[in-house]
Amino acid sequence: MKRNLETNNYSLRERTQIDLSQLLKLPNSEFVKKLNLTTDFNIENEKKRIKRLIGRSSDEYILWDIYENNNHLNIGNLGFHNLSLEHKRSEIGYWCHQDWRNKGVIQECLKRIIKYGFEIVNLNRIEAYLDEKNGASEAVLKKLNFTKEGLLRQHYIHGGKVCDSLVYSLLKDDVRQV
Repeated sequence: MKRNLETNNYSLRERTQIDLSQLLKLPNSEFVKKLNLTTDFNIENEKKRIKRLIGRSSDEYILWDIYENNNHLNIGNLGFHNLSLEHKRSEIGYWCHQDWRNKGVIQECLKRIIKYGFEIVNLNRIEAYLDEKNGASEAVLKKLNFTKEGLLRQHYIHGGKVCDSLVYSLLKDDVRQV
């Protein structure tokens, strides 16, 4: 059963393993078009990421594609990954096409999946890891009342470079107090 969600302006459609498999069969130009990616987006890295997701259980992640309600255009995606039902926590990730950035898309959609995570999945903690230079992402998390917990030094490799991550979290109790 697909877990599709709605906001005032967007439809969040759960991407299934079948959807992921079909995406990988597309030639690069169609792959870019289907996901509404820019040509400077690293297609091969995205395909590798999708292959990793296909091998994982849906108990470990939930990924939604973001569609505008008025024109049904896929403008990004977001979801839970490294989901642990045992420990009632998950990381959250999100991406939006550059033409829709700084327009409140991610904030509106994150609000919806956060509610879903706490109420339906029964999470207690949602975590976000981001590059310390990603001010736009940090601003979204602050608007949603995430708490900055610290810095993980040399946490990941991006483009062959070792990078630090800021750690943010939102607890179920934090939401109840707002």
